[in-house]
Amino acid sequence: MKLYLPSYPQGHHFISEELEPSELRADSALFLKTIHVQIQLDRNDPYLRLNYRMNAFIHLICDRCLEDYEQPLNAEGMLVFVLGANTRDKSQDEDEIKYISADTVEIDLSTDLHDILMLSLPLKSLCKDDCKGLCSSCGCNLNEDTCDCHIVTNP
Repeated sequence: MKLYLPSYPQGHHFISEELEPSELRADSALFLKTIHVQIQLDRNDPYLRLNYRMNAFIHLICDRCLEDYEQPLNAEGMLVFVLGANTRDKSQDEDEIKYISADTVEIDLSTDLHDILMLSLPLKSLCKDDCKGLCSSCGCNLNEDTCDCHIVTNP
């Protein structure tokens, strides 16, 4: 996703796009549908503040029962760009602020949006909060069936 800056004069702008996973270099096996991106751009040169919201559906495999499932993924936050060189002490620079050349015409947000999506993925994939998983003895999916296994423990 690229922002062509001459198209956005000083002020507030609302940008909404449906992106294919490949446009953000995202795995199409993970992101099954388009990714909806909404950006509220506040341009007050030399500052560009982008409040973003992304919505997608991801395909996961449950860590407990190994079943496939689909889950919504939402991410929101803010990116700040400053047109011009960084005149501040580098040690005090904030990670959220990106300095770009004052003559920049186009900003490619693809890498930033990709990274945000990847960091928004769940650490543990569960098809539902109360997933019972698999029987450790026979492998039966305990969400669907019950088993009569008795685990023998060694004294």
